[in-house]
Amino acid sequence: METWKTPVHCSAHVQSANYLLPDVKDAKCKDSSRTFSVKRSKKGLTFSVSQPVSPISNTVGKHFIPNKQLWQSKEPNAEIQAYKGPKDFKLNAVE
Repeated sequence: METWKTPVHCSAHVQSANYLLPDVKDAKCKDSSRTFSVKRSKKGLTFSVSQPVSPISNTVGKHFIPNKQLWQSKEPNAEIQAYKGPKDFKLNAVE
């Protein structure tokens, strides 16, 4: 059972050709029916979590991550982008 004490763990291993955090589509969560996605835009990233509530519908929550919460290293041979925003945030329900 998913609770604050036993949270769901979700992860994805993806590559990017331009050192920016890439789009992720329907990545899996361990021992859960939930999935998550990340979609890039010019203004930042939209993070979404989806969970089936019936065979034909899902509950979806989203959170927008503005570019100012994304950090990018400019070190030679170590270019990466990372999230540097709040550790806790709410997901907004999608109707």
